[in-house]
Amino acid sequence: MFLAAGLILLVFILPTLAISVAVPSKELGLTNGIMLAFGVYFDHWGMGWATAVVSALIAAGALASVITWVAGPSKGVLAAAETGLLPPMLQKRNKAGVQSGILMLQGTIVTILAAIFIVVPNVSAAFVALIDMAAALYLIMYMLMFASAIVLRRKEPTVHRAYRVAALPLVAGVGFVACLAAFLLAFIPPDGFTAFSPAAYPWIVGAVIVILGGPPLLFYALRKPAWDRRPADGSLLSDAHPEAPVPPGPGPSTAAKNR
Repeated sequence: MFLAAGLILLVFILPTLAISVAVPSKELGLTNGIMLAFGVYFDHWGMGWATAVVSALIAAGALASVITWVAGPSKGVLAAAETGLLPPMLQKRNKAGVQSGILMLQGTIVTILAAIFIVVPNVSAAFVALIDMAAALYLIMYMLMFASAIVLRRKEPTVHRAYRVAALPLVAGVGFVACLAAFLLAFIPPDGFTAFSPAAYPWIVGAVIVILGGPPLLFYALRKPAWDRRPADGSLLSDAHPEAPVPPGPGPSTAAKNR
């Protein structure tokens, strides 16, 4: 665990130091800092042409990362949806078995949020604002995870687990406090953000959190047995082969009927 933590720190700290050494602070930006640094280093070595090559490779890597982030989490949401936590419209899959209903909703939300680049003239400030909103939503989940770990260790201390963290209350407690601090910092507007007043920025971030974080709680409160589309054996449709037939429409499974 400590080795992994050290490697993570090195991966993030060393490149940041390399960028700060090569690029003057007044020229740095959240979206172009890394390319400016590559340009400085390659020009120094007489390899200015390599900047364009590295830029193309970074763009390809970013695209692959986006594809992974788009498909991966939505696949997990589909698995949860098929247990009855989300309505049938969000359980739809296309002929290839891809979670089309969830991806369409995800694409709509991301498109609306991306419109902030149109409203905010400063690209770096808009980028930070989106990061703040996304981080705030993520941190809520992490705080719940750390709190759950502490509660489960206290209520179920004898349960056999594949891996046990030493001093879990301390480790999870530190994690919870760190996430809480980062969550609160997300409500502070970034430097140079002029699209909204500093007083309105926290309210906007809070509104985004409520709008995007509220529907899952609402779906959970309104869930119905008919939303559970698992077969009688309790397996998930998403675990089947992508070409496996999907039930044509929503309907209570045998497992749901027996509840």
